[in-house]
Amino acid sequence: MKKILLAVIPVLLLLASCNNQPPSDVTLHTITQDVDGIQISWDQSSDGNFSSYKLYKHNSSGLDETTGELIHVATSATDISFTDVDFNPLQTYYYRVYVENDNGLSNGSNIQSITTETITIVSNGSFEEGNTIPTSWTLIKNNINEPLNEIELDNTTAADGSRSLKFHQEASPGCYEQWIYQSVSLSDLTPGGTYEFSFSYYSGNIAVNHYGPDMGFRIYNGQFDIQIDLPDFPGDGQWHDFANNFILPSNLGSTDPTIMIHFCIEGSTDWWIDNINVVKVQ
Repeated sequence: MKKILLAVIPVLLLLASCNNQPPSDVTLHTITQDVDGIQISWDQSSDGNFSSYKLYKHNSSGLDETTGELIHVATSATDISFTDVDFNPLQTYYYRVYVENDNGLSNGSNIQSITTETITIVSNGSFEEGNTIPTSWTLIKNNINEPLNEIELDNTTAADGSRSLKFHQEASPGCYEQWIYQSVSLSDLTPGGTYEFSFSYYSGNIAVNHYGPDMGFRIYNGQFDIQIDLPDFPGDGQWHDFANNFILPSNLGSTDPTIMIHFCIEGSTDWWIDNINVVKVQ
């Protein structure tokens, strides 16, 4: 009996030693950013005592379980990706994933970083997508009483790319309102965030001026309404760029907002716009 016990003891000691070993680390893949956020993924753990993945984030490469911010925990070994949506533009973030086993021991992966970009919340602001009508946009040409009023894609002039959006107003007296708009996902906006609206504009050799105050950019829903006046368009045959910042309120409500570009122009004339962007800058 003593011989049998003596033979079992080394095996038990070996098992105890194995159970006290930290899990093998995993490899964190190259991190990317798209319209949905920062995309993070890693290899699947093959540890038999797997308990969880813990993903940490930091603003420097000195990243471990004590210095980093824990942003995600996954208890399934097959849950090997995460989308981080809490970030600012033009900032560098570092990430590291730790594998933890049933004994509470852990092992950290390699560290990956990314410098975030500014992604516009406007769809098809370059007007390159679509056939006769640009995708994502609704065009209000206001041609009920003036059938020759028109808003159309133009492939003969553009600030960038191959196309722009051309407005034509046929009527001379008074202001014929024309506008374009699209819906924006509320989840893409940050309460209290600072955004930049920018676009390019052109008016051939005829100046396009305000008729009253109604020529501008607008983002609104039932909770907030932000408006920015557009500049007059000089008739100098040149493309010009315009940019202006605005700050969203801390309460954005619960309804997807609308982005609108609105014109109220007097006189028979043409004008063009291109490169509409709305990006978070802070």
